[in-house]
Amino acid sequence: MVLPKRTGDLTRRQLMALAAAGAGQVVLSSPGWARTRRQQPKSAWGVQLYTVRDQIARDAAATLQGLATIGYTELEILQPTLPVIAPLARKLNLSIVSAHLDRPTATGEGLSALVAQAKANGLRYLVVPFVPPDERPTDRAGFVQLARRWSRMAEEVSAAGLQLCYHNHAFEFGQDRDGTRWLDVIMQETAAARMKLELDVFWAAITGADPIEILRRYSGRVALVHLKDQDPQAARSLVEAGVPRQSFVEVGFGALDFVSILAAARAAAVEHYFVEQDFTPGDPLESLKKSYAYLARL
Repeated sequence: MVLPKRTGDLTRRQLMALAAAGAGQVVLSSPGWARTRRQQPKSAWGVQLYTVRDQIARDAAATLQGLATIGYTELEILQPTLPVIAPLARKLNLSIVSAHLDRPTATGEGLSALVAQAKANGLRYLVVPFVPPDERPTDRAGFVQLARRWSRMAEEVSAAGLQLCYHNHAFEFGQDRDGTRWLDVIMQETAAARMKLELDVFWAAITGADPIEILRRYSGRVALVHLKDQDPQAARSLVEAGVPRQSFVEVGFGALDFVSILAAARAAAVEHYFVEQDFTPGDPLESLKKSYAYLARL
């Protein structure tokens, strides 16, 4: 389902959701609560650099400086940019947590070299980000075959001390004849300890699925989350190419209830959060600044 819009003050239900996830009792009028809040560590919000792909190509150093100035502390990168981004990130004390694999590596080609490179630069996660439309299965047997490939890759990644994840889009919420979602087939056919999920809440919600239901179903297995918001007027779709650019909006300014999503994510032991906005109406850094400001208030 598409979750209700929440862009203003936190409701009582939302505050209770945060408390249930371990955020602690919230008493807004209490000076003691204010002191406790100041003593708590700041959330480490991350950013997927696909959002600033054009800016990175023009001036990577200035773009990363802009992200650090906003307050982001963690990065998820695109694999080919690692040699450029790694030294710049170190200078700015930005942590590269994960990398989205390029198309050849996502099939296993050159995986060993990337694993070595990732370890040398302190990455913890490698993510299969996408199955191109011309390679997508249309039946259960095809998805099982994909899962087997990723399982073989996950064994190699796990043996090196890293974690392989799969990042969903919309097509995985199509169904088998018996009603089983393709996403569930992928999760069932891969080992829980070796293959985890990077849940993209936008792509889940645009299909009519509930990100909170997914977090609860796969509690302990969703390692990473992509935070992106959805225009309230966006139509449901299982086809990414059919989703208009204006459907992507800044976190906290669309239809998704991020207070409840984040509460469910914490309860599910999600480890890292990356803001991503595939398309922005203007300067991507300005959009990322708006998303960060909303998240920082939470």
